[in-house]
Amino acid sequence: MKKILLILGLLLSVVLISGCLSVSEYTTIQKDGSIGDIKMVMNTSSYVYGLMNSSSQSQGYTSFKDSMITNFTKDYQGLSAPDVTYSEVHNGDYVIITMEARGSFQPSAGSGVQITKDANSVTYSYTSTSTSPTSQLASNDSSETSSMSDAMLSGIKFDYYVYMPGKITDTNANVTNGNTAEWHFTGSNLKNMNYLYARSDISSSPGFETIIALSGLVVGGYFVAMRRKKD
Repeated sequence: MKKILLILGLLLSVVLISGCLSVSEYTTIQKDGSIGDIKMVMNTSSYVYGLMNSSSQSQGYTSFKDSMITNFTKDYQGLSAPDVTYSEVHNGDYVIITMEARGSFQPSAGSGVQITKDANSVTYSYTSTSTSPTSQLASNDSSETSSMSDAMLSGIKFDYYVYMPGKITDTNANVTNGNTAEWHFTGSNLKNMNYLYARSDISSSPGFETIIALSGLVVGGYFVAMRRKKD
């Protein structure tokens, strides 16, 4: 995640002078603490897309697709380019870019993502130490530059969704719904992306198979007792 945000930050100046950018990311955490699915959807204009493609090539990548997949795979252990599905839908003046990876993988040390597990819970957290233009602009304390940055950043929107393996018991998310945590950032509150966390409960009552087995023992014991009584 951190490397993807850095790429987006490097392209910030392009976006600021030419249009808006909307990014949504969806992460599914499994009960064993691994990531089972991660998906990113970007919406922007065809003009911004063209500029981002040119900017990626100037950084040594073959295309914007190449830059995104390369940095996407660096964020997760056991994930390689063939594991990532990537699509671009061009519809008039708009472009929708979708990347997704499914399986069972872990975040890399440099991703900013950490997942911890104990007997009763799984905790997801993201910590940013980004020095990208996005974070620098959003965190500027000067009132004059703050007003300017608010206006410049108003065209950028980032929505982050994490699906936890159980009911969420603690989080700093903007919205929670059962096992889903949602963070929504736009404009100056992009600086609040420095720390995200959610904890979910994975303790549960005995499974259906256990209940059936126990029922069988009870029924079996009843018939044994009845037979002995007759004898």
